[in-house]
Amino acid sequence: MTGAIDTEKSQPEDRGRLVMIVFYYLGVTVLLPQYMLITLSEFWMNKFKDPDLPSNSTQLSELQKNIPGYLSITGNVPVALAVLVTAVWGSRISVKKRMLLSGAVEAITFALLTLLTGIDFDSNQSLLLVLVLTVSSLYSLGSGVFQATYFGNNARFPSRYIGCACDGTGLGCALPALISVGIIAMNPALEATGPILTGIATLLLLLILPSYYWVSSTKFYQHYSTGSTNLEGSSSLGFKEFFQVIKATYNFFFIIFYNFALNLSVHPAVTALVKPEIEDPESTWKSKYFLTICCFLLQAASEWIGRSLATLTQWPPPGQAGEVFLMTAVLARTSFIPLLMLCNIAPHNRTLPVIFSSDWHYVVLIVTFNILGGFIVNCGMMLAPKKVSSKLQEAVGSFLITAIVCGLGFGSLIGPALVSCL
Repeated sequence: MTGAIDTEKSQPEDRGRLVMIVFYYLGVTVLLPQYMLITLSEFWMNKFKDPDLPSNSTQLSELQKNIPGYLSITGNVPVALAVLVTAVWGSRISVKKRMLLSGAVEAITFALLTLLTGIDFDSNQSLLLVLVLTVSSLYSLGSGVFQATYFGNNARFPSRYIGCACDGTGLGCALPALISVGIIAMNPALEATGPILTGIATLLLLLILPSYYWVSSTKFYQHYSTGSTNLEGSSSLGFKEFFQVIKATYNFFFIIFYNFALNLSVHPAVTALVKPEIEDPESTWKSKYFLTICCFLLQAASEWIGRSLATLTQWPPPGQAGEVFLMTAVLARTSFIPLLMLCNIAPHNRTLPVIFSSDWHYVVLIVTFNILGGFIVNCGMMLAPKKVSSKLQEAVGSFLITAIVCGLGFGSLIGPALVSCL
């Protein structure tokens, strides 16, 4: 290991762990808004329904069929582009400016999305589609810059602070599903769910600006973010430095890339097709709550638990043995995919036999799969930056965010292929 780690004596105190709390909160805001949009599937189906069809019609319009795919594209492609651009050229602009400007873009664009969800566009749904996708793309660009900057800069901090930021991301993925369950229980008008969920996300995004502005003024933050080399305004790294980063951390790049590729290959493409062992339209649990809880909430909550375990235990320690363990664990995680596909997934539209028909079979597999995945990614995010000098740690953070984005994109392409194999 070549990175130099500051001693406890030389570091300022994080009084009341307030910096850690803010790091956790900023992590929550990274993916929560996008996951809010995903959980609004029924709202979008209602928003883009054909007004000429009867209200009880089960026929889907072309816009209803395409809106999930369009939102997936605008939620991933701009993020990937922004992360790559920020990783290469972002260091020409200070971390503080990038954080505040990208945070402002996120808040403004999501406020616009909230406004759009509350306006009646039945007479011009095509215009609504263009506006939603345009604003969603702009939000994703801001989010990509925010993610690359935030996690890149976090790589300079102690491992526990890196872990807290990743823990927050896990909680941010779980909260939308939890909120969705609460909304189902309250049974509001379907038209109101869009403004409610996007409004909550907008408020959380607005709090980024004062939270980060305050934390950036603390001595603890400045000690790690700027150090003694004025890294806040550093120039772009050259090819030699990037090669050093790749050489030192390529194992972690693969571990994180493959871990997220596994995640997206089964969720939500495969997991969203899970059915209860005994279907009963009269059962409130099976008709209203089963999919939301067993597909979305269990997946996000168990991954969050795995991330938190890595942060709390700080295990495995830095070293070759830890890398070998994580590599073995992520490769072994592949075995869960065929096991999940043999669960009660799309039971009426498959040729493969259902071997694990019990609901509990599926629950145990998906929880174990995601706890292990959350643990692996947090360990990788905490250990990789400590393999290089402090000057290169932001580049490592950006390198790992690129691994996440590439893994998500690759996994999303595998998902439909797995569904066709059922």
